[in-house]
Amino acid sequence: MNEKKLLATRDGFAVGLIKAAQNDPQVLALSADLSDSLRLAEFKKLFPSRYIECGVAEQNMVGVAAGLSLAGKIPFATSFASFNPARNFDQIRNVAYSKLNVKIVGGHAGLVTGEDGAFHQSLEDLSLMISLPNMQIVSPADAKQAELATLALAKSSDPSYLRLSRLAVSNIKLLLKALNNKEDSFKKFDLNKAQLLTRGKDLTIVSTGILTHEAIRACLKLQQLGVEVELINLISLKPLDLETILESCQKTQALLVLSEEQLGSGFNAYLAHQLLVEVGKKLNKALATEFIAVDNTFGESGEAHQLLKKYQLDSQAILKKTLLLLQKKKNLLGN
Repeated sequence: MNEKKLLATRDGFAVGLIKAAQNDPQVLALSADLSDSLRLAEFKKLFPSRYIECGVAEQNMVGVAAGLSLAGKIPFATSFASFNPARNFDQIRNVAYSKLNVKIVGGHAGLVTGEDGAFHQSLEDLSLMISLPNMQIVSPADAKQAELATLALAKSSDPSYLRLSRLAVSNIKLLLKALNNKEDSFKKFDLNKAQLLTRGKDLTIVSTGILTHEAIRACLKLQQLGVEVELINLISLKPLDLETILESCQKTQALLVLSEEQLGSGFNAYLAHQLLVEVGKKLNKALATEFIAVDNTFGESGEAHQLLKKYQLDSQAILKKTLLLLQKKKNLLGN
């Protein structure tokens, strides 16, 4: 994969799925009439007998995937996240209950789905999936991470949800070069380990998916202001590498959480709960906290940069919130 080319995480998924299928003949791809959008054309060409077109029938697709799993197959059931898991949650819940080896792939997730509008903007998928026991949730930040995550999930026997974006982005390693990043977060890929992208003493930013790109841009501006940020990128949201986050929060005593979903639900609520449980235990210092997400509204049609700006998810909004958070930390600590 050309790491200098702008690619969406769905492109990385396509590469990873082909490699997984080459490694294991049990890997299958299922589509709900969205093979082009999930970049499955090449897979279908290479493995015609291992590609199953289910049509616009997302509930049935997951039922088929469950049956294939019971027969020893490793099915990747793909559609838009606004339909998969939103339309077929009942069937996915049964998959999780039965601990079946089914991989749910939600494409076009989040806000930045181009001009598709609110109907296709899935801001609730993480709320649904994070509520399920036994379900791993994966949200890669770039195409390379999506490729490696797909390969890792193909080797796992657990039910999982892979959240993919339509927006073409650069490899985050290239963005980090501007920060003179010395962290070797990419030497070995570990799906369940948080990536410590930068070290800092002033505040912690936890991000996932494409918002990690906006976070890196904000860190560059903060660096110019003399603010030292510890930036953590999460590929796996559940299970969560809470230890890395707690260690950072103990040091910085300020936390900003970024997630492309509804505020007060899903991942941001899940992380808030995990942190509250640790208060007085592994988290025994005051912690100023803020969250950035879509605030109790639906999206609309628009280009990615317009939507990120309007819904205050872009680097400028992160910068503004960070400066407010630093003042909040100062007030909290009384200095």
